[in-house]
Amino acid sequence: MIRVNSVSKIFDRNVAIDDISFELIPGKIFGLLGPNGAGKTTLIRMLLDIIKPDKGDIEFESRKLTPEDKNKIGYLPEERGLYKNQKVLDTLVYLAMLKGMNESSAKESSEYFLSRLNMEMYKDQKLSTLSKGMQQKIQFVATIMFEPSLVILDEPFSGLDPLNARITKELIAELKRQDRIIVLSTHQMNQVEELCDTVLIINKGKKVINGPLKQIREEYSKNELLIKSSADYSSIESIDRIIGELQGKTHLVLKNGFTSTKLIKEIINQNATIEHLEKRLIPLEDIFIKLVSEHDYN
Repeated sequence: MIRVNSVSKIFDRNVAIDDISFELIPGKIFGLLGPNGAGKTTLIRMLLDIIKPDKGDIEFESRKLTPEDKNKIGYLPEERGLYKNQKVLDTLVYLAMLKGMNESSAKESSEYFLSRLNMEMYKDQKLSTLSKGMQQKIQFVATIMFEPSLVILDEPFSGLDPLNARITKELIAELKRQDRIIVLSTHQMNQVEELCDTVLIINKGKKVINGPLKQIREEYSKNELLIKSSADYSSIESIDRIIGELQGKTHLVLKNGFTSTKLIKEIINQNATIEHLEKRLIPLEDIFIKLVSEHDYN
């Protein structure tokens, strides 16, 4: 487990990170979210021990980060940092050896992951000859091939087509099953919904919300329903408003203090039928926009 304890960071009197705490747990995917300039990169650099917090500390398995620990961290940056005039396999072997692998193991691991990503035919090509998407896959291999304990992925799906995005997600799921600690930073909220267990949203260096993703979505969706029935909704007291049609059903919001049980009773009192009724989970993107917008005005 990694604990981030009340860390703060100031650059030239500008507060980049302001008293943020969270935990990273093995076998869980942690989503680090925020608008541009929120402080995500500063947090990542502190996790990598590139910069030190001005206040607070970070515990790596209940101790201070050691040089040995750094070799257990795999980092995929948003900006590609590969040696474009070098060959693919040579680059991967070199980067893995920097993380402590011997040459033979590094070559074996490189070839295995190139095969998994359907890239083995490019191993002797220079990186400069590859497309952006292919370079992204090579950099992803470099991030995970040495079996890191902590994997930090910053926009890992950038430049990937749907097929390669799916393969990458399968590999991330494997890392999760292997009890790795995974941090995912992205603006693609659909990927966060699919992959993450916990999220932290920050804005202007401050925590906006932190917790289990499912719990957050349920909390912000508690009054939203999808229903298909023969009822006259205009005369039902428990309905606050009707948003529209969604997936062939009526999307409505209940008034605060009212429940779906009350709604059902009112529909039955109309002698109307109910074909379908379900809770509607608000997309994370909507929650993100709402929370960040509210935080901007506070």
